[in-house]
Amino acid sequence: MLEMRHVRSDTITPCQLAGLAPEAFLRLLHPADARGLPNLFVKDLCPGGSGDGCPESTDPTATRVGSAEEFCLHLPSWLDCSSYVTLNRFWGRRRGDKLAALNALYLDLDFHTHSSWRGQSAEDVRDAISARLQMQGIVLPSICISTGRGLALIWLIDEMPAKALPRWQAAMDALIEFGRPFGADAACRDAVRVFRLPGTLNEKSGREVRVIGGTGLRVAFSPLADQIFGAVGRPTRKELLSRKKNKQPRRNASGQAMPQGLSARQRFGLIFQDLQKIRDHYYGSIPVGMRNNWLHLCATALAHSRPDVDLEAELLDLARQSTPGLSQREVLSVARHAVRQNRPGQERRYYYRGSTIADMLGVTDQMAQALNLEQAISDVERRRRKLAAQCAKRRVAGAKPRAEYEENSLERSAPWRAYGFSRATYFRRRKAGTLPACPNTCAQGIPYSPRHD
Repeated sequence: MLEMRHVRSDTITPCQLAGLAPEAFLRLLHPADARGLPNLFVKDLCPGGSGDGCPESTDPTATRVGSAEEFCLHLPSWLDCSSYVTLNRFWGRRRGDKLAALNALYLDLDFHTHSSWRGQSAEDVRDAISARLQMQGIVLPSICISTGRGLALIWLIDEMPAKALPRWQAAMDALIEFGRPFGADAACRDAVRVFRLPGTLNEKSGREVRVIGGTGLRVAFSPLADQIFGAVGRPTRKELLSRKKNKQPRRNASGQAMPQGLSARQRFGLIFQDLQKIRDHYYGSIPVGMRNNWLHLCATALAHSRPDVDLEAELLDLARQSTPGLSQREVLSVARHAVRQNRPGQERRYYYRGSTIADMLGVTDQMAQALNLEQAISDVERRRRKLAAQCAKRRVAGAKPRAEYEENSLERSAPWRAYGFSRATYFRRRKAGTLPACPNTCAQGIPYSPRHD
């Protein structure tokens, strides 16, 4: 069972969360004794912007760093703007290398884009996903927010240090996989993510952002992560540790351990090639909505595969060709962030899975096959290719396809029927060399009957 408790039992209980005030939301999200500080981002104070929702494209003057209590003092003036707050905490402005504490797991459900939920209310989707969570044995979210167009679910966790980021990221990936049938935003998986502040208006829909439920409870991370992994068919931490302990490395003829798979430099070189194929698929111009993601992935791939390249100049050149409409300031912001985050020796460099890249750029399995992508593919497509490669390898080794094997097999032709024998009698007599010369009769010339067998 998960260890659960009220964050502040004297001020809030689970049944009080619907309609929770912005001040109470901030205090619940970021307690006074927490490690690090949250960031508040006021979008309407930021001139320009790409509209792609990329945190790195924002004006830093629109970001405030402080405690929840400090934010509450100035909150009324920010509720008239499109205001966002970080769910994790930082030592200064929200950047991966400034991460102080991991505070929550979360889902951003764009259910209005999903055919199964289009036209439904946030409350209906909340009830549906809550039922599935309970059925799969996952604790219900601490806070549910109607964002004006979608639904945000937040699981508050006992704060963890920045060095736990890989474990946290694995749980986020599994949680997004769980929420995919409800329109989970695959790009909402990074530690610097901001969510809309309750009490503000969503400028795209004109609706108020509001808290519509939640347990108000904070839980331990490890058992919650294990529940999520179990729900999507992934191994728990205990199972992974057991596999790692028992795994034997491949060795060459002299007994030395051999490296597994491609190096990071080789792999990201292939990823960069895939990104160019995706650009060509869109006739050389990346669509609005994925420009920042594509440019960020290009910068990451170049930082890994060509560490000596002038990343800013290379990215500006790519942007001129492939992402028209993005300003030079926005492109340089993406490049400088990639340089900071991907320096050799950096503890938390970006290492994206192929399925993550496919999700970020909307690459379907059909598109991956048509473009012959090598790395930016879903897990389903990767398994299909692995199976096809194994079948081809067996074919080269002389194995026959099942249909061909069955067509020529004795089981399919059943020659014992022509003799009037049972299957067991046929094989017994064939082994002994006593099969009659003429089918349809047994050795004594008497038609087969089970009692003669």
